[in-house]
Amino acid sequence: MKQDILNSLPKSMIPNQVQQYLLMAAMTEPKQAIAYWEQLKECLGLVDLNYNELDGTTLSHLYDKLDPGASRLLPMVYKNLKDFTDDILLHSIKSYYRYTWARNQYFYDQVLRFAKDNQGIDIILLKGLSSAFYYADDSAIRVTEDIDILIRREQIKPLLKKLDKLYVLKEQYKLTRITGSTHSATFIYNKTELDVHWGILHKNPSWDVCQYPDSLITLDKEKNLFVLSPTYAFFHSMAHGIMPNNISTIRWIIDCSIIAKSHPIDWDLLVSLAKQSGHLDSVLIAITLLNSYMQIPAHILAHVAKLDVSISIKNKVKSWNKIKDFELPNRSFATKVSDMLEFIYLDYKTRYKFPLLHYVIKLPFELGNYILNRWF
Repeated sequence: MKQDILNSLPKSMIPNQVQQYLLMAAMTEPKQAIAYWEQLKECLGLVDLNYNELDGTTLSHLYDKLDPGASRLLPMVYKNLKDFTDDILLHSIKSYYRYTWARNQYFYDQVLRFAKDNQGIDIILLKGLSSAFYYADDSAIRVTEDIDILIRREQIKPLLKKLDKLYVLKEQYKLTRITGSTHSATFIYNKTELDVHWGILHKNPSWDVCQYPDSLITLDKEKNLFVLSPTYAFFHSMAHGIMPNNISTIRWIIDCSIIAKSHPIDWDLLVSLAKQSGHLDSVLIAITLLNSYMQIPAHILAHVAKLDVSISIKNKVKSWNKIKDFELPNRSFATKVSDMLEFIYLDYKTRYKFPLLHYVIKLPFELGNYILNRWF
């Protein structure tokens, strides 16, 4: 892949120097990881701390110097190094590690409560809870901020109808659901954000991962709990991670590492899923980035090098930049509308074989939804 394409990606997608040290401290063997930990402390100016004067605030001196995406890696760094160093700063992470464990237990209890209230519905754990309670050997190393679950398409309509009556929606979704341009709804469930998905891909909401017979693993048969099987979970982490975000999304790299650490990945199936779902460009970017942190089969790297998706990636990058520009202040309404229309066009041009047809049909719905959500 051309370096200029990687250079044009939003900064939140590319690990910076501090994030690089954290990733390596979390993912490499302890002896090597300790060296990265020391480099991190030096980079953050935390080498000569006087711990006697910190009076119980040691963790804050580290945590406050990190961006939100980077701070989420701290429990895994602690888990990796706690038995190999007496560093006071490292061991100050223990409180955050315990908090993460307790929070994840609470989230999992809410999932069990949701399953009990909706018996007969298959519940597929996604993202953080999937990593914490199936793929990781310790549920405390994966920081989660909300609950993400996937519901089979044939079960989603009656469930959404029920949830609409019982819980508060964080964002309106009905119009976009009708147009097929959204894949989830976020409810406030017992003071917790519950993301109910009927698709796992933002850019292709209609792609149904449950259509593949090997895509799910049973977590709890009695409670109808499932997770995505390793290659599908790995693919989802890549496709979801390569997206613009207000905070760094580097935790997808950790998720991939956790999955691959104890489960073999079918790389040929991964590429096949990327092609079938229309996310080949995102997966190629992810593979290029991931190659710095884990072993990628040589034939996959060779295959990636031969693929020419530069036009598709450049269109995707352009649409991402439109999203970033849209959030800038002091921009006229006309400029924002123009940018929005161009973003919609680039989005469907990337996703569909006949982009103009979809653009003409769906544009009025997308524009109407934006106006309704913006002013009402």
